[in-house]
Amino acid sequence: MYVEDPLYLSRYPYRLLDDLPRQCVPFAPNAPNSGPTHLVGIARQGGESRGERPGRSEAVTQWDEGSHETMDANAIVAERGYWWAGDAAERYWIEIRIEIRKVPGIGASLYCPLVDQAGHRSGWYDIVDGVEVGDVVYHWHAIESKFVGRSVAAARATVADGVRVVPLKDFQPLLGDINLADIRGRAGVIECVRDQLSAKYPGKTLYLPFQFRSDGLRLMSNYFAKLPRQLVLDFFGESGMADQHASEPDEEEAVDPSSPSDVTRSFLQPFKPKADSDYVALVKGGFQKRGRTHETLVNKFTAWLTIHGLTPGRNQAIDIGLADPAVVVEAKVVGSWPTAVRQAVGQLYEYRYFRVADPRAGLVFLASKPVPDEWVSYLERDRHIGVAWHEGDSFHLTHMARAAFGLP
Repeated sequence: MYVEDPLYLSRYPYRLLDDLPRQCVPFAPNAPNSGPTHLVGIARQGGESRGERPGRSEAVTQWDEGSHETMDANAIVAERGYWWAGDAAERYWIEIRIEIRKVPGIGASLYCPLVDQAGHRSGWYDIVDGVEVGDVVYHWHAIESKFVGRSVAAARATVADGVRVVPLKDFQPLLGDINLADIRGRAGVIECVRDQLSAKYPGKTLYLPFQFRSDGLRLMSNYFAKLPRQLVLDFFGESGMADQHASEPDEEEAVDPSSPSDVTRSFLQPFKPKADSDYVALVKGGFQKRGRTHETLVNKFTAWLTIHGLTPGRNQAIDIGLADPAVVVEAKVVGSWPTAVRQAVGQLYEYRYFRVADPRAGLVFLASKPVPDEWVSYLERDRHIGVAWHEGDSFHLTHMARAAFGLP
Protein backbone atom coordinates (compact mmCIF):
# COMPACT_ATOMS: atom_id res chain seq x y z
CA MET A 1 0.00 0.00 0.00
CA TYR A 2 1.30 3.43 -0.92
CA VAL A 3 0.21 6.81 0.42
CA GLU A 4 1.03 10.38 -0.32
CA ASP A 5 3.57 11.91 2.03
CA PRO A 6 3.12 15.70 2.35
CA LEU A 7 5.75 15.82 5.09
CA TYR A 8 8.34 14.42 2.72
CA LEU A 9 7.50 16.95 0.04
CA SER A 10 7.65 19.82 2.51
CA ARG A 11 10.91 18.66 4.11
CA TYR A 12 12.64 17.90 0.81
CA PRO A 13 11.15 20.48 -1.60
CA TYR A 14 14.25 20.41 -3.83
CA ARG A 15 13.88 16.72 -4.62
CA LEU A 16 13.33 16.73 -8.39
CA LEU A 17 13.46 13.34 -9.99
CA ASP A 18 13.54 11.87 -13.45
CA ASP A 19 10.10 11.86 -15.00
CA LEU A 20 6.37 11.85 -14.36
CA PRO A 21 5.54 8.38 -12.96
CA ARG A 22 5.42 7.39 -9.31
CA GLN A 23 8.21 5.54 -7.56
CA CYS A 24 8.79 4.56 -3.94
CA VAL A 25 11.16 5.77 -1.25
CA PRO A 26 11.44 4.83 2.43
CA PHE A 27 8.70 6.58 4.36
CA ALA A 28 9.81 9.88 5.87
CA PRO A 29 10.36 9.82 9.66
CA ASN A 30 7.35 10.83 11.77
CA ALA A 31 4.99 10.72 8.81
CA PRO A 32 1.39 9.58 9.48
CA ASN A 33 0.83 5.81 9.44
CA SER A 34 4.51 5.14 8.98
CA GLY A 35 6.18 1.93 10.05
CA PRO A 36 9.60 0.30 9.80
CA THR A 37 9.06 -0.92 6.24
CA HIS A 38 6.40 1.53 5.05
CA LEU A 39 6.86 2.92 1.54
CA VAL A 40 5.62 6.15 0.06
CA GLY A 41 4.82 7.01 -3.54
CA ILE A 42 6.36 10.28 -4.69
CA ALA A 43 5.31 12.09 -7.85
CA ARG A 44 8.43 12.89 -9.87
CA GLN A 45 9.13 15.57 -12.42
CA GLY A 46 12.18 16.94 -14.16
CA GLY A 47 15.56 15.51 -13.23
CA GLU A 48 17.07 14.49 -9.94
CA SER A 49 18.87 17.12 -7.89
CA ARG A 50 21.56 16.45 -5.38
CA GLY A 51 20.96 16.87 -1.67
CA GLU A 52 19.79 14.89 1.34
CA ARG A 53 17.34 12.16 0.49
CA PRO A 54 16.07 9.17 2.40
CA GLY A 55 16.66 6.79 -0.51
CA ARG A 56 16.06 5.96 -4.15
CA SER A 57 14.56 2.50 -3.96
CA GLU A 58 11.49 1.33 -5.85
CA ALA A 59 10.96 -1.74 -3.66
CA VAL A 60 12.50 -3.63 -0.81
CA THR A 61 11.82 -7.07 -2.22
CA GLN A 62 14.59 -9.65 -2.17
CA TRP A 63 16.66 -9.93 -5.34
CA ASP A 64 16.25 -13.23 -7.18
CA GLU A 65 19.55 -14.00 -8.89
CA GLY A 66 18.16 -17.18 -10.37
CA SER A 67 15.45 -15.45 -12.39
CA HIS A 68 17.97 -12.81 -13.45
CA GLU A 69 20.25 -15.44 -14.95
CA THR A 70 17.48 -17.20 -16.92
CA MET A 71 16.08 -14.18 -18.77
CA ASP A 72 17.76 -12.43 -21.68
CA ALA A 73 17.97 -8.66 -21.83
CA ASN A 74 15.07 -8.23 -24.26
CA ALA A 75 12.82 -10.39 -22.08
CA ILE A 76 13.75 -8.34 -19.02
CA VAL A 77 12.98 -5.09 -20.85
CA ALA A 78 9.61 -6.45 -21.99
CA GLU A 79 8.68 -7.86 -18.59
CA ARG A 80 9.45 -4.61 -16.77
CA GLY A 81 7.61 -2.55 -19.37
CA TYR A 82 10.42 -0.10 -20.15
CA TRP A 83 9.45 2.49 -22.74
CA TRP A 84 12.06 1.27 -25.22
CA ALA A 85 10.82 -2.35 -25.17
CA GLY A 86 10.66 -3.79 -28.69
CA ASP A 87 12.40 -0.82 -30.35
CA ALA A 88 15.72 -2.06 -31.77
CA ALA A 89 16.80 1.51 -32.61
CA GLU A 90 16.82 2.51 -28.93
CA ARG A 91 20.10 0.79 -28.11
CA TYR A 92 22.02 3.65 -26.47
CA TRP A 93 22.96 4.22 -22.83
CA ILE A 94 25.06 6.55 -20.71
CA GLU A 95 27.44 5.62 -17.91
CA ILE A 96 27.99 8.54 -15.53
CA ARG A 97 31.34 8.06 -13.84
CA ILE A 98 31.69 10.02 -10.62
CA GLU A 99 34.13 7.85 -8.66
CA ILE A 100 36.61 7.30 -11.49
CA ARG A 101 39.12 5.47 -9.35
CA LYS A 102 36.65 3.07 -7.73
CA VAL A 103 36.40 0.78 -10.76
CA PRO A 104 39.42 1.05 -13.09
CA GLY A 105 39.02 1.32 -16.82
CA ILE A 106 36.46 3.57 -18.49
CA GLY A 107 35.15 1.45 -21.33
CA ALA A 108 36.18 -1.84 -19.73
CA SER A 109 32.91 -2.79 -18.02
CA LEU A 110 29.72 -1.57 -16.41
CA TYR A 111 29.76 -2.29 -12.70
CA CYS A 112 26.91 -1.61 -10.32
CA PRO A 113 25.38 -3.24 -7.24
CA LEU A 114 22.01 -4.96 -7.03
CA VAL A 115 20.84 -2.75 -4.17
CA ASP A 116 21.65 0.70 -2.86
CA GLN A 117 23.50 1.51 0.36
CA ALA A 118 20.29 1.07 2.34
CA GLY A 119 19.83 -2.41 0.90
CA HIS A 120 16.92 -1.45 -1.37
CA ARG A 121 16.38 -2.17 -5.03
CA SER A 122 17.03 0.79 -7.34
CA GLY A 123 15.32 1.22 -10.68
CA TRP A 124 18.39 3.06 -11.91
CA TYR A 125 20.55 0.02 -11.16
CA ASP A 126 17.96 -2.42 -12.49
CA ILE A 127 18.00 -0.97 -16.01
CA VAL A 128 21.54 -2.32 -16.44
CA ASP A 129 19.86 -5.72 -16.85
CA GLY A 130 18.33 -4.37 -20.06
CA VAL A 131 21.67 -3.85 -21.82
CA GLU A 132 21.83 -6.16 -24.82
CA VAL A 133 24.91 -7.40 -26.67
CA GLY A 134 25.89 -4.78 -29.24
CA ASP A 135 24.27 -1.86 -27.39
CA VAL A 136 26.32 1.35 -27.33
CA VAL A 137 27.35 2.94 -24.02
CA TYR A 138 28.52 6.55 -23.94
CA HIS A 139 30.80 7.49 -21.05
CA TRP A 140 30.31 10.78 -19.17
CA HIS A 141 33.18 11.88 -16.95
CA ALA A 142 31.42 13.71 -14.11
CA ILE A 143 34.56 15.37 -12.77
CA GLU A 144 35.52 16.77 -16.19
CA SER A 145 31.83 17.34 -17.09
CA LYS A 146 32.12 15.93 -20.59
CA PHE A 147 31.70 12.81 -22.69
CA VAL A 148 35.02 11.03 -23.08
CA GLY A 149 34.16 8.08 -25.34
CA ARG A 150 31.86 5.20 -26.14
CA SER A 151 31.97 1.41 -25.91
CA VAL A 152 29.95 -1.59 -27.06
CA ALA A 153 28.37 -4.17 -24.77
CA ALA A 154 30.25 -7.44 -25.27
CA ALA A 155 27.83 -9.57 -23.24
CA ARG A 156 24.72 -9.17 -21.10
CA ALA A 157 24.85 -8.52 -17.38
CA THR A 158 25.97 -11.23 -15.01
CA VAL A 159 25.59 -11.20 -11.25
CA ALA A 160 28.15 -12.27 -8.66
CA ASP A 161 28.58 -11.28 -5.01
CA GLY A 162 25.77 -8.77 -5.20
CA VAL A 163 27.16 -6.88 -8.19
CA ARG A 164 26.07 -6.62 -11.82
CA VAL A 165 28.86 -6.60 -14.40
CA VAL A 166 28.51 -5.96 -18.13
CA PRO A 167 31.77 -6.47 -20.08
CA LEU A 168 32.44 -3.81 -22.70
CA LYS A 169 34.62 -3.76 -25.82
CA ASP A 170 35.79 -1.44 -28.60
CA PHE A 171 36.27 1.69 -26.50
CA GLN A 172 36.70 4.77 -28.72
CA PRO A 173 37.40 8.35 -27.63
CA LEU A 174 34.97 10.74 -29.26
CA LEU A 175 36.33 12.78 -32.14
CA GLY A 176 34.97 16.01 -30.70
CA ASP A 177 34.36 17.59 -27.32
CA ILE A 178 30.81 17.40 -25.93
CA ASN A 179 30.81 19.05 -22.52
CA LEU A 180 28.29 20.47 -20.08
CA ALA A 181 28.12 23.78 -21.95
CA ASP A 182 27.20 21.90 -25.13
CA ILE A 183 24.53 19.94 -23.26
CA ARG A 184 23.06 23.11 -21.79
CA GLY A 185 23.03 24.65 -25.26
CA ARG A 186 20.72 21.80 -26.27
CA ALA A 187 18.34 22.20 -23.33
CA GLY A 188 15.45 23.01 -25.65
CA VAL A 189 16.00 19.87 -27.71
CA ILE A 190 16.36 17.73 -24.58
CA GLU A 191 13.14 19.09 -23.09
CA CYS A 192 11.33 18.50 -26.38
CA VAL A 193 12.50 14.87 -26.55
CA ARG A 194 11.54 14.35 -22.90
CA ASP A 195 8.06 15.77 -23.45
CA GLN A 196 7.52 13.70 -26.60
CA LEU A 197 8.51 10.50 -24.81
CA SER A 198 6.33 11.36 -21.79
CA ALA A 199 3.35 11.90 -24.09
CA LYS A 200 4.02 8.73 -26.05
CA TYR A 201 4.64 6.56 -22.98
CA PRO A 202 2.39 8.01 -20.25
CA GLY A 203 3.06 6.71 -16.78
CA LYS A 204 6.45 5.20 -17.62
CA THR A 205 9.76 6.25 -16.12
CA LEU A 206 12.03 7.54 -18.88
CA TYR A 207 15.32 7.07 -16.99
CA LEU A 208 16.85 10.07 -18.72
CA PRO A 209 20.18 11.34 -17.35
CA PHE A 210 19.28 15.02 -17.06
CA GLN A 211 18.36 17.31 -14.18
CA PHE A 212 16.24 20.34 -14.98
CA ARG A 213 17.09 22.74 -12.15
CA SER A 214 16.64 26.40 -11.44
CA ASP A 215 20.42 26.89 -11.72
CA GLY A 216 20.63 25.19 -15.11
CA LEU A 217 20.51 21.84 -16.85
CA ARG A 218 23.03 19.24 -15.73
CA LEU A 219 23.54 15.50 -15.70
CA MET A 220 22.30 13.40 -12.82
CA SER A 221 24.38 11.71 -10.17
CA ASN A 222 22.87 8.31 -11.01
CA TYR A 223 25.37 5.79 -12.35
CA PHE A 224 23.43 4.65 -15.42
CA ALA A 225 20.65 6.00 -17.61
CA LYS A 226 18.96 5.68 -20.98
CA LEU A 227 19.99 7.90 -23.89
CA PRO A 228 17.28 8.19 -26.57
CA ARG A 229 18.44 7.75 -30.15
CA GLN A 230 17.14 11.19 -31.10
CA LEU A 231 19.53 12.78 -28.59
CA VAL A 232 22.41 10.55 -29.70
CA LEU A 233 21.98 11.90 -33.24
CA ASP A 234 21.79 15.47 -31.97
CA PHE A 235 24.84 15.16 -29.67
CA PHE A 236 27.14 12.95 -31.70
CA GLY A 237 25.92 13.14 -35.31
CA GLU A 238 25.28 10.32 -37.77
CA SER A 239 28.67 8.74 -37.06
CA GLY A 240 27.97 8.66 -33.33
CA MET A 241 31.48 10.01 -32.70
CA ALA A 242 30.88 13.80 -32.51
CA ASP A 243 33.19 14.30 -35.49
CA GLN A 244 31.43 17.59 -36.25
CA HIS A 245 33.23 18.96 -33.17
CA ALA A 246 36.73 17.63 -33.95
CA SER A 247 39.57 20.15 -33.97
CA GLU A 248 41.93 20.74 -36.87
CA PRO A 249 45.40 19.11 -36.80
CA ASP A 250 48.48 21.15 -35.96
CA GLU A 251 50.61 22.21 -38.89
CA GLU A 252 53.53 19.84 -38.31
CA GLU A 253 51.24 16.80 -38.14
CA ALA A 254 48.59 17.74 -40.68
CA VAL A 255 48.00 15.10 -43.37
CA ASP A 256 45.63 14.45 -46.23
CA PRO A 257 42.28 13.54 -44.60
CA SER A 258 40.88 11.98 -47.78
CA SER A 259 41.53 8.41 -46.64
CA PRO A 260 40.18 8.00 -43.09
CA SER A 261 41.00 4.84 -41.23
CA ASP A 262 38.53 1.98 -41.32
CA VAL A 263 40.36 0.21 -38.52
CA THR A 264 38.90 0.30 -35.03
CA ARG A 265 41.30 -0.29 -32.18
CA SER A 266 39.84 -1.35 -28.88
CA PHE A 267 41.12 -1.46 -25.33
CA LEU A 268 44.78 -2.60 -25.70
CA GLN A 269 44.28 -5.17 -28.42
CA PRO A 270 47.33 -6.97 -29.88
CA PHE A 271 49.40 -4.55 -31.92
CA LYS A 272 48.75 -4.55 -35.68
CA PRO A 273 51.01 -2.35 -37.83
CA LYS A 274 49.34 0.33 -39.94
CA ALA A 275 51.75 1.92 -42.38
CA ASP A 276 49.49 3.66 -44.88
CA SER A 277 46.07 4.62 -43.58
CA ASP A 278 45.35 7.75 -41.58
CA TYR A 279 43.58 7.58 -38.24
CA VAL A 280 42.33 9.81 -35.48
CA ALA A 281 44.24 10.29 -32.21
CA LEU A 282 43.33 12.14 -29.04
CA VAL A 283 45.58 15.05 -28.09
CA LYS A 284 45.22 17.67 -25.41
CA GLY A 285 42.54 20.00 -26.68
CA GLY A 286 41.24 17.81 -29.50
CA PHE A 287 41.96 15.12 -32.05
CA GLN A 288 44.41 14.88 -34.93
CA LYS A 289 44.74 12.75 -38.01
CA ARG A 290 48.07 11.05 -38.47
CA GLY A 291 49.70 9.32 -41.40
CA ARG A 292 52.54 7.20 -42.68
CA THR A 293 55.53 8.89 -41.00
CA HIS A 294 54.03 8.61 -37.56
CA GLU A 295 52.96 5.00 -38.11
CA THR A 296 56.41 4.07 -39.40
CA LEU A 297 57.94 5.33 -36.16
CA VAL A 298 55.35 3.44 -34.10
CA ASN A 299 55.74 0.22 -36.10
CA LYS A 300 59.54 0.26 -35.88
CA PHE A 301 59.54 0.84 -32.15
CA THR A 302 56.96 -1.91 -31.68
CA ALA A 303 59.18 -4.31 -33.61
CA TRP A 304 62.13 -3.27 -31.43
CA LEU A 305 60.13 -3.93 -28.26
CA THR A 306 59.02 -7.31 -29.58
CA ILE A 307 62.61 -8.32 -30.32
CA HIS A 308 63.41 -7.50 -26.69
CA GLY A 309 60.74 -9.92 -25.45
CA LEU A 310 57.88 -7.50 -24.82
CA THR A 311 54.28 -7.71 -26.07
CA PRO A 312 53.00 -4.33 -27.30
CA GLY A 313 49.32 -3.51 -27.80
CA ARG A 314 47.34 -0.48 -28.82
CA ASN A 315 43.84 1.00 -28.88
CA GLN A 316 41.95 3.86 -30.49
CA ALA A 317 43.88 6.48 -28.54
CA ILE A 318 47.18 4.93 -27.45
CA ASP A 319 50.10 4.58 -29.89
CA ILE A 320 51.74 1.73 -27.98
CA GLY A 321 50.74 0.17 -24.69
CA LEU A 322 52.00 -2.74 -22.63
CA ALA A 323 50.04 -4.63 -20.01
CA ASP A 324 53.04 -6.31 -18.37
CA PRO A 325 54.84 -4.22 -17.42
CA ALA A 326 52.18 -1.50 -17.64
CA VAL A 327 53.57 1.20 -19.95
CA VAL A 328 52.00 3.80 -22.24
CA VAL A 329 54.04 5.24 -25.13
CA GLU A 330 53.18 8.42 -27.01
CA ALA A 331 55.09 8.82 -30.27
CA LYS A 332 55.77 12.14 -31.99
CA VAL A 333 57.25 13.00 -35.37
CA VAL A 334 58.86 16.20 -34.13
CA GLY A 335 58.64 19.49 -35.96
CA SER A 336 58.63 21.80 -32.95
CA TRP A 337 60.01 20.54 -29.63
CA PRO A 338 57.74 22.69 -27.42
CA THR A 339 54.64 21.62 -29.36
CA ALA A 340 55.54 17.93 -29.50
CA VAL A 341 56.46 17.73 -25.82
CA ARG A 342 53.39 19.65 -24.64
CA GLN A 343 51.07 17.45 -26.65
CA ALA A 344 52.75 14.25 -25.50
CA VAL A 345 52.66 15.25 -21.82
CA GLY A 346 48.97 16.17 -22.07
CA GLN A 347 48.07 12.96 -23.88
CA LEU A 348 49.98 10.64 -21.57
CA TYR A 349 48.46 12.08 -18.43
CA GLU A 350 44.96 12.13 -19.93
CA TYR A 351 45.19 8.49 -21.01
CA ARG A 352 46.23 7.42 -17.55
CA TYR A 353 43.77 9.64 -15.71
CA PHE A 354 40.77 8.65 -17.85
CA ARG A 355 41.72 4.99 -17.49
CA VAL A 356 42.16 4.53 -21.22
CA ALA A 357 45.34 2.89 -19.95
CA ASP A 358 46.30 1.17 -16.71
CA PRO A 359 46.33 3.93 -14.04
CA ARG A 360 49.62 2.50 -12.72
CA ALA A 361 51.29 2.58 -16.13
CA GLY A 362 54.72 4.07 -16.65
CA LEU A 363 54.83 6.86 -19.23
CA VAL A 364 57.28 7.10 -22.14
CA PHE A 365 57.72 9.80 -24.78
CA LEU A 366 59.01 8.45 -28.12
CA ALA A 367 60.53 10.99 -30.52
CA SER A 368 61.46 10.67 -34.18
CA LYS A 369 64.91 12.15 -33.50
CA PRO A 370 67.31 12.66 -30.55
CA VAL A 371 65.74 14.69 -27.76
CA PRO A 372 67.71 17.74 -26.53
CA ASP A 373 69.04 17.51 -22.98
CA GLU A 374 66.83 20.27 -21.65
CA TRP A 375 63.71 18.44 -22.77
CA VAL A 376 64.95 15.12 -21.39
CA SER A 377 65.54 16.84 -18.07
CA TYR A 378 62.09 18.42 -18.06
CA LEU A 379 60.29 15.21 -19.00
CA GLU A 380 62.10 12.96 -16.56
CA ARG A 381 62.80 15.20 -13.57
CA ASP A 382 59.64 17.26 -13.58
CA ARG A 383 57.05 15.07 -15.35
CA HIS A 384 58.44 11.60 -14.52
CA ILE A 385 58.11 10.54 -18.15
CA GLY A 386 60.80 8.32 -19.64
CA VAL A 387 62.32 9.32 -23.00
CA ALA A 388 63.19 7.30 -26.11
CA TRP A 389 64.06 8.27 -29.67
CA HIS A 390 64.81 6.82 -33.06
CA GLU A 391 68.56 6.69 -33.71
CA GLY A 392 69.94 5.17 -36.91
CA ASP A 393 68.49 1.68 -37.32
CA SER A 394 67.66 1.32 -33.64
CA PHE A 395 66.36 3.24 -30.64
CA HIS A 396 67.95 4.99 -27.69
CA LEU A 397 66.19 4.72 -24.32
CA THR A 398 67.12 6.69 -21.22
CA HIS A 399 67.56 4.84 -17.94
CA MET A 400 64.06 5.84 -16.84
CA ALA A 401 62.54 4.56 -20.08
CA ARG A 402 64.43 1.27 -19.83
CA ALA A 403 63.27 0.85 -16.24
CA ALA A 404 59.66 1.40 -17.31
CA PHE A 405 59.96 -1.47 -19.79
CA GLY A 406 61.89 -3.64 -17.35
CA LEU A 407 64.94 -3.63 -19.61
CA PRO A 408 68.51 -3.76 -18.27
